[in-house]
Amino acid sequence: MNALRIAVLCCIALAMVLVAGCKSKDSTPPVGSGPASSMVRFVHASPNAPVVDVVAGGKAVAQNLAYMQVTDYAPIVPDTYKVEVFPTGTRENALIKKDVTVAAGKSYTALVIGMLENIKPLLLVDDMTAPPAGQAKVRFVHVSPDAPAIDISIPASSLTLTRNLSFGTASPYITVTGGTYDVNVMPSGQSGNIVLVVNDVNVVAGNVYTVVIMGRVATNTLMSQTLIDNP
Repeated sequence: MNALRIAVLCCIALAMVLVAGCKSKDSTPPVGSGPASSMVRFVHASPNAPVVDVVAGGKAVAQNLAYMQVTDYAPIVPDTYKVEVFPTGTRENALIKKDVTVAAGKSYTALVIGMLENIKPLLLVDDMTAPPAGQAKVRFVHVSPDAPAIDISIPASSLTLTRNLSFGTASPYITVTGGTYDVNVMPSGQSGNIVLVVNDVNVVAGNVYTVVIMGRVATNTLMSQTLIDNP
């Protein structure tokens, strides 16, 4: 592999370092692939927040991240990191400032959630262990800032996947048989008041999924975004 290609690959990897991977020191955050490395990815889930840059030690490690954009996982050396999230192109009045400790051997999904006036981070620990044969694992994350607590079900089998999931929380992973499903989302305890229908969800056996419920009820933009945790 020539030097130019190596340099390009390194730049791509650095740009994908996520919010939890921002080093508190004034240096480029250490990104590694050794056995002690952790993995992190970033989700912009704040409906009215601007496009953002993620900055560590005065250096941008991710730029132009727009609402609904998700980065790939990137390896990060376990440590405590200082996070600053700014509107793209600015370095004053950070939207988020937070120190995050990344543990060895863990994988994380870091989300920016809430409306701009109440914006905050949500850090989840991901479970990439394989499900049983013929099965998949799935969890749900509620980040719609104006939606009440929700229930999520598969109507064809009368199976409730999660109950009373409130804003800013994630369900445990559950195991489901691989297949294609229609999924209903409704306010908790209101089975007849379906606010979101997700049709033809293809659940592949062996995969681990995070399904993010995002958008707003008031603007009729409630939606789901499915992430694969074990790519």
